Amino acid sequence: VSQSRYFFAMYVLGGAFGTTVLGFLSDHYAQRAMHEAGAVVLSEAHRAMGLHDALLVVPFNAVILAIILFAGSLTVRRDIERLRG
Repeated sequence: VSQSRYFFAMYVLGGAFGTTVLGFLSDHYAQRAMHEAGAVVLSEAHRAMGLHDALLVVPFNAVILAIILFAGSLTVRRDIERLRG
C-alpha cells in the first residue's frame, strides 16, 4: 500500500502537475518582481527572476523526498517479515 502511494505521488502529482505548479509559481514570482521594481510591463528580466525563484522549490522538494524515502526504508525489514508470516 505504501509503495502504491509513493508511485501515485511521484507520477501523478509530480509528473503530471509538477510542471504546472512550477509554471504558476514562476508567474507569481515574476509578477512580484515586476511590482517590486515599480514596473507596469512584465519584462523578460522579471520572467527570468520569477523562474529562478520558482526553481528554488526543487532542491527543497528533493530534501523532503530524501527524508520520506529514508523513513520508508526503515520499515522494509519489518514489512518483509510480516509478508513471510
